[in-house]
Amino acid sequence: MSADPPVASPSRLPWRIALILLLPVEILLVTLGFEPGRMASRSWWAPALVERSSVLLRVAIAAAATFALVVSPRFAQVRALLADDRRRYPAEWLVLHLVCFAGFVQFTAWIFEGGAGQRLEAYSIAWIALALAVALTWLLALAPAVAWKTLFGRERAAIGASLVAAVAVWLFGLVTQTFWRPLAEGTLFVAQALLGAVYPNVDYDPVAGTIGTPRLLLEIAPQCSGYEGIALVTVFVSLYLWLFRGRMRFPRALWLLPAGWIAMWLANVARIVALVMVGTSISPDIATKGFHSQAGWIAFTAIALGLIALSHRLGLVTTRTAPAARGNDSPAPALLVPFIAMLGGSMVAAAFSSGFDALYPLGVVATAIALWVYRRAYRDHAFAVSPVAIGIGIAVFGLWMLLTGPQPAGPAKALPEMPAALAALWIAFRVVGSVVTVPIAEELAFRGYLLRKLVASDFERVPPRTFTLLSFIGTSLLFGLMHQSWIAGTLAGAGFAAAVYYRGRLWDAVVAHVTANALVAIAVLGFGRWDLWL
Repeated sequence: MSADPPVASPSRLPWRIALILLLPVEILLVTLGFEPGRMASRSWWAPALVERSSVLLRVAIAAAATFALVVSPRFAQVRALLADDRRRYPAEWLVLHLVCFAGFVQFTAWIFEGGAGQRLEAYSIAWIALALAVALTWLLALAPAVAWKTLFGRERAAIGASLVAAVAVWLFGLVTQTFWRPLAEGTLFVAQALLGAVYPNVDYDPVAGTIGTPRLLLEIAPQCSGYEGIALVTVFVSLYLWLFRGRMRFPRALWLLPAGWIAMWLANVARIVALVMVGTSISPDIATKGFHSQAGWIAFTAIALGLIALSHRLGLVTTRTAPAARGNDSPAPALLVPFIAMLGGSMVAAAFSSGFDALYPLGVVATAIALWVYRRAYRDHAFAVSPVAIGIGIAVFGLWMLLTGPQPAGPAKALPEMPAALAALWIAFRVVGSVVTVPIAEELAFRGYLLRKLVASDFERVPPRTFTLLSFIGTSLLFGLMHQSWIAGTLAGAGFAAAVYYRGRLWDAVVAHVTANALVAIAVLGFGRWDLWL
């Protein structure tokens, strides 16, 4: 009988998660530490590739994300193939990977900081070779060569399609940048017509890209023309159509894309009109700070939710499910509504604040009400404090402090100017929100719903410990993008997901999140790190 270890041993899961996280962390360290610049070389290939490394990296990341999305329906087979590893922990490949990475960092410093001199071409060739070695040794540490050979042979069509899609996305970004001027001109033309119905003196210059009144004049930057919002809607609707492709009526469902584009463009017009009106009639400070930064996200969120509601409730694009399949006992509302309430309350509060989020209690109250309404739905989740979950929370806090340096913060200046009672009340709400309502609402949505939804559409049947690369990375990245420091947020999301994988309990992620946020609150109140509450 064979004495080989069982395939896909559960003890390998922490090892694989650590390896999966290692390469993104290394990429972040290099990209944050060095900035590619112009290469003074007559050679056309090696220094040119190094010079364009940031573009190549973005294309590679887009290709990897697309590949993960394409093979997600077959992820169980891919996972079984890569998990069929009869080796002991392949520490030799990990050591070789770290050696290659150290050499790669050294050559990166020599090239990007001007130390290559006349040896730029040779250093560039070595840099490219080391970059390939870093990627190759990482793959071999994760799974044996025969597994990768089988996977690449079996999924060569998906790999080719992913590369083509990644290059197409990059080219689309270049093309859309040329469209911002026509979009801006159309947006400003409609906005000035609407403003003219309210204000007698509207300053409008389509050439300079400015619009406003004598009290507030805005200059429309390229990103304010609407193409970024249209791109966000495109990504959101595409993911929505993919995740629910089994219930969509194609090709009718594709009409969601132009509907979203038109709605987003109109919302951008409304945003600029509202921005000028708030700045003219209420406060220029609020308009150019809180309202300006939040109005776009409020519009995007409203449009995204509106498209989903229309597609499901009006029956225009989704197939009807059998009566037995429909029911009012779905856990989705209990998992998502508190997060939506938190997001909505926070956006509204931030939109009407200037620098200091004085209306923060609004989001806390909205979230608490939603949690109270669905309180019975949470009784099915066993609650027990795990030392591992607490340890993950402490580790997340340590990473957060390491990756976020001190910055000037609004609360440090605004609170001393408030009456003592109001300042104490605001701090109390901020602590409750940070330590109680926010961790619960975010973990219900990200680790309770989305982590399983990205595994299967009928997420209720997915065991909490089910690991897929798409769900793990997808939820962690989306969680990170919600935070000002998205790198720290992404790593925090990965840590909270690991807490769920450890015992299969959602509340372990909540405990880890509460622990991290409680330590953040201590750092804020005890050591003056108010920037951590931005």
